[in-house]
Amino acid sequence: MTDVDDQAKHVTDHHVATWDDVRRLQGMTGIEGLTIDARTIKFDGLLPVALRRAFAAVMPGGHITIVDEGRGRSEPPVLDLTFNQVRQTVLKFLGHGCELVELDPAGRITMQRTQPALPQAWSAGVMYSGMAAEEPTMRHCLDALVAQPELSGSKGEIVVCGPCDGHRTFLADYPTVRYLAADGVEDGHGRFLLAKKKNILFDNLTHARMVVLHARVVLAPDALARVPAEFDILAPNIARIRRNGSAEAYMSLAQIDRPWPGYMLRRRTLMLRDVRGCDPLRLHAAGPCYVDGGAVFVSRPVFDRCRMDDRLGWAEGEDVDWCMRAFLSGFVSDLAIEARATSLTSKWTDHTLPGSVEQLARRATGLVQQWRGRLRHIARPSLR
Repeated sequence: MTDVDDQAKHVTDHHVATWDDVRRLQGMTGIEGLTIDARTIKFDGLLPVALRRAFAAVMPGGHITIVDEGRGRSEPPVLDLTFNQVRQTVLKFLGHGCELVELDPAGRITMQRTQPALPQAWSAGVMYSGMAAEEPTMRHCLDALVAQPELSGSKGEIVVCGPCDGHRTFLADYPTVRYLAADGVEDGHGRFLLAKKKNILFDNLTHARMVVLHARVVLAPDALARVPAEFDILAPNIARIRRNGSAEAYMSLAQIDRPWPGYMLRRRTLMLRDVRGCDPLRLHAAGPCYVDGGAVFVSRPVFDRCRMDDRLGWAEGEDVDWCMRAFLSGFVSDLAIEARATSLTSKWTDHTLPGSVEQLARRATGLVQQWRGRLRHIARPSLR
């Protein structure tokens, strides 16, 4: 339990109007009543994440009140967010766990939470290739999972998902770990159906709080204890260790421009290292976020409402597709900022530049790529 949890106990009312208020919501529980002043944060793109964090903070039977200006318009205006759009957002992100209690056309909405509290038991799953060369990495990952108090003994479960003929003699050293054989996850055309394998793993996990990892991700000893009590889809706060021994925020929460199939990106994908202070709210402000598929926390109610797409394979953006469909279903992908982990491998290249210079160089490179694409795909076709 975190200090924030202790502070939130016995709170009868809480007011949310600023970025800092939204930040403090994560990890709060047991609040009887909560008011969100949407008149400012809606223009910052923070209303969806504020609503879902508020839902997690409010106790069953508690109330969430949203205050807005009350202006309505049938056609969505440019650079504005009217009360009818706020109503849509509130009912989209609170409607599947709350009931509408009051709707005042002057700009006030009250919802009451009806969904029971999320059971606290954990299930952990690890994606495994079955290759003997992966054994050392698997051992690091499993050692970290076995060390989690929430998974020890009969409290939780750990499941490794790999092929029927996979190398697994080393699992004899982990008597509490169950092996799940999953074949039939290739389509006959050389595509590995990663989303299908993950769905098989999720379907075979027992408890309401689930974590699925690629073997390269090693959780900190207290990682599960630091996950908020209620959540939709979360990423742990993952770091990679650079060659000089320093830690850098790695692939976890990200925000992608135009995530819809068939649409090209107009700017590079934003990750935690790209925003000031590695602040996840800055990613939320840029648009709906997704969680990198290498490490995912998800609750059973959310997964049952929105599964991964079995048709998508390796390198086909199954994590982006899943999180975007979840967003449209009223769930938010977020960062468990206090739940830390380390990636044993990295897709990124180390540079010898100082951190601030490296970030500027990365931004400059991104701008060059962005404008090159604009000239090629936007300016040139417009001249035809």
